[in-house]
Amino acid sequence: MASLLAGTASLGENKKKLGMVAGLMVVLLVVLVVRFAMPGGVSTDSAGAHGGFGRGRPSLLDSQPAYLETIARIARLQSEKTYDAGDMRDPMQPLIRERNAPPAEPRGTEDVPISTELPMMSLHGVIWDPENPIAIIDGLDLRVGDTIKGARIVEIGFDQVVLTYRSRRHVLTVE
Repeated sequence: MASLLAGTASLGENKKKLGMVAGLMVVLLVVLVVRFAMPGGVSTDSAGAHGGFGRGRPSLLDSQPAYLETIARIARLQSEKTYDAGDMRDPMQPLIRERNAPPAEPRGTEDVPISTELPMMSLHGVIWDPENPIAIIDGLDLRVGDTIKGARIVEIGFDQVVLTYRSRRHVLTVE
């Protein structure tokens, strides 16, 4: 019985080894096909330029005068081009510069009237709870202390909400 078990164990090991060898053979075959059968599979290095494994493609060494001529033509074209940035900012300069002195004249010193009128909003309803009421304004559930469109909710009543907007009190009622 022990010899029978030893034989099956060795048979399993042989199958593993045979599978590994078959896998390596497949990988070797794929490498050879890619290397020699596919167009552009073989790189044309200096051995290829001198009759080695090359497939007739010229190497960089074979076309050196044409290559240098192309580089010179590109350099001439680039030197002929000019670029006028106009009033655009130089992208290589930092966006924020350190100031040693305050600016000469502050911007925006015009007296612009500030509207204290409440932005457009509507009170859809109130979920009344004496300890924690909730106001539904523009579809949002809000409590005392929450803000909407810059207005802070100060008080929520049974059918109205008191808001402060830019230091003025406004009352919204259920529509």
